[in-house]
Amino acid sequence: MTRHSAFGIANALGVDERAALEARIVHATRQGADLKRIVDRWVSGTTFTTRTSLLGPNGTGFNVYVEMSRPHPHDRWATIASSMAHASRAALDNLNDRLFARFANGSYDRQRISFPITTNGREWRKWRQAHRALPAWIIERYEAVQPWPDKVGHHYVGLAGLQWYDNKDKHVWLQGISLAPTEFIGSGQFDIEGLDPIPEIEVDAHDVFISHGQTRVHVATVSTQRRLVNVGAIGGQEIVPVLHFHIDGGDGVDRTYTLTEMVEIPKRVRYVLDYVDGNAGALAWFQSKPRIGDSSS
Repeated sequence: MTRHSAFGIANALGVDERAALEARIVHATRQGADLKRIVDRWVSGTTFTTRTSLLGPNGTGFNVYVEMSRPHPHDRWATIASSMAHASRAALDNLNDRLFARFANGSYDRQRISFPITTNGREWRKWRQAHRALPAWIIERYEAVQPWPDKVGHHYVGLAGLQWYDNKDKHVWLQGISLAPTEFIGSGQFDIEGLDPIPEIEVDAHDVFISHGQTRVHVATVSTQRRLVNVGAIGGQEIVPVLHFHIDGGDGVDRTYTLTEMVEIPKRVRYVLDYVDGNAGALAWFQSKPRIGDSSS
């Protein structure tokens, strides 16, 4: 039986309907935990060492590389991440399907409805036009969890990575892994010929994709106007890597997630379920900032 509260409709889903959605989320959560475990195991069992090489005959700059003792198992990571994404997306679409079955005002084509994940007002209005059979209170709850980057204040945009999902190819969703330059570039020491005046130093550092089988990546170039005497203090360091996971959301935008942000997607989906099902407080949990403290975040 559907109940009403100050928030509006409460317990919009039946017990059995809710259990079916929870089963999807539990599966996604387990896949996320597996992903974190195997990534952490790879990081802890791999040595990451910086190397340098001088630029040009005058030695007025140098490149910084990171060497890994073994390649990362991209295909395995991609398959697990894709399974997590599929179960998460399916839970949202199943939620939408159940709400249509219970509350739709008028006929609808079940094959043409989906839970909205839109990244701007234009996409939202297009979805809304195609789903007019839903009552206003469902539409309002859906709109509150949309990952629009231009919303005022902090809000969670991680659902955007689930906007599109192709279950035919388990390697499509996770496009690649990149290694981010870490503080070792700024904190390393090197000697410059002469003392005065101290020359300007230019650092060109950026995320760099790690290709399949690759164990050496170029992460930065440091340039000066003087000849470098010694860069050994930067080269040869062992570092803790910062990994970024690049996701194809289906709209041509490259979305970057840390490992923490990746594996908590199912948790955010559960908050959506709780909120739409009538728990007003779940919206604040959904919009909260991701927790910090994982070695790859």
